[in-house]
Amino acid sequence: MKRLPIFRLLAVTVFSFAITMISNTLEPAVLGHKVLELVPGQRNTALGFTTFAGLVVAILVQPIVGVFSDRTRSRWGRRLPYCAAGIILVAFSLYMIALAPVFGLVVAGVLLVQLGSNTVQGPWQALIPDLVPEEQRGQASGLKAMLDILGFVVGRLIAGLLVSRYSVWGEAAIIAAVTVPVVTLIVALIITALGAREKPLSASAMP
Repeated sequence: MKRLPIFRLLAVTVFSFAITMISNTLEPAVLGHKVLELVPGQRNTALGFTTFAGLVVAILVQPIVGVFSDRTRSRWGRRLPYCAAGIILVAFSLYMIALAPVFGLVVAGVLLVQLGSNTVQGPWQALIPDLVPEEQRGQASGLKAMLDILGFVVGRLIAGLLVSRYSVWGEAAIIAAVTVPVVTLIVALIITALGAREKPLSASAMP
């Protein structure tokens, strides 16, 4: 494989920023707000149960989707169809959480967010071994780590600022908070599609 320019390295790793923004938008700002709004007397139990259930979904989904993506053939390559499907599910689920009138829907939304984000994450992580030359994988990993940190900081900062406007904006503040990671995911998909799109996998190349 040829060495990749910086734009292609960014395209391979940009989902790191977007996915980290999802989790740091949900927790603590959006999920904490919904817990206080809907089950204020069971805050710790509700948060603990929801977080644990979400982790179980993540553990189960990511390797399964990764295996399916390894065997997928499409005009968009092996990884991008799963990334696009995961983004649609994440967007639906985040708005479901933001607008949920009962805590059961919040839990369902968190589980669906985990399903969608790990549908993105499993195939996306395979882009580094798929597309990055071995001598640049350390550089790609460093860029990924930097984007993780940036997503953590930006996600928590923006979500916290927007949710804090709830007393003034009402539900629009929560909707705005979840819209930020949705837009970020869409932009990340566009960048990845432009800069890190694979060649379609031929039948002879299937594992």
